[in-house]
Amino acid sequence: MSNFVTITSEQEATVRAMQPSNTGDYDRNLSQWFSHDDLRRVYKNNPVWADIERQVYGNTLINAEANAA
Repeated sequence: MSNFVTITSEQEATVRAMQPSNTGDYDRNLSQWFSHDDLRRVYKNNPVWADIERQVYGNTLINAEANAA
């Protein structure tokens, strides 16, 4: 948010001290939901989304899996 508004140190500390809310209790293991080919197809069919993910996280799930192997 600091790209859009001025955030004081106190405001930042307040937000960082907050407990998570609306955290779903579900299996976050993607291999339970998608195969490697499914993910590859998702990235191929959504290049803008894949590029944004790469910019934000520095990698995509496909790249991360390849680097981990």
